[in-house]
Amino acid sequence: MSFLESQSKGSIPVGRGSGSFGILPVGTDGQVSVSDANDPLGLKYVPYPFSRWAVKRRWWQIQQNGGLTTLNQAGFTTAPTLTGTAALLSLTTAQFIQYTSGIVINNDAGWLSTAFSQTQFNFRPMWSCSMRVGTPITLCRYWLGMFASTPMAATDPAISGFGFRYSTDVDGTAFWRTWSNDGAGGGTVTVTTVALVANTVYNLVAEVAQDGLSIAFYINDVLVATHTTNLPVGATPLGHVEEVRTLDVTAKLISISKVYVSQNAV
Repeated sequence: MSFLESQSKGSIPVGRGSGSFGILPVGTDGQVSVSDANDPLGLKYVPYPFSRWAVKRRWWQIQQNGGLTTLNQAGFTTAPTLTGTAALLSLTTAQFIQYTSGIVINNDAGWLSTAFSQTQFNFRPMWSCSMRVGTPITLCRYWLGMFASTPMAATDPAISGFGFRYSTDVDGTAFWRTWSNDGAGGGTVTVTTVALVANTVYNLVAEVAQDGLSIAFYINDVLVATHTTNLPVGATPLGHVEEVRTLDVTAKLISISKVYVSQNAV
């Protein structure tokens, strides 16, 4: 048996010169390892669009029109409901629409599905969002992801869904949480090691595995949690939410550039 024949299925041979080969390991569910000089191990795993499942996907997105506070979209049948006051936010590296809540307790800012019927867990969706945490990060609640209805009024709503949370009334440390729920009681909550910092940009991704047995959560291209319990009910319709709620009478801010969702087409 040759060296290549002895390797596990899915391994990627890499030539070392003079006819010799090394092997790059492959991540779960089709993730591809790529070189990363900033990673001490030299590798990181990248999900979509490099996944082998990408050819069997349909997608839709909502994004900011460049230099404006208006949106353009593809694939969504209805535009999102916009909450809060919108303003253009231009950073040195990126551009966002900044939404500011009112100074009324339990007031929200951001994007909210007008119809919670974009996808289902059965369709193995992947959701991603390019966003920026605002200020202050005290007395506030962030929810971002896919849900059966708006989760903004609760820290652990009894609804089907999955996504990212930070809620100061229950979260004692300023770190992102990942969350999933099947709609029956409390959900699964994981405290990540990624700090939630004011005026900081995050790229959030939540991806349902093709076997339907887990959800992988990424922050800035790094896997931060995998949930295998309290997964959403398969046929329950889901919509997207990217909002912050103020829990006092101080305005809270969230900035959003783009939301992208894909699901199986076959």
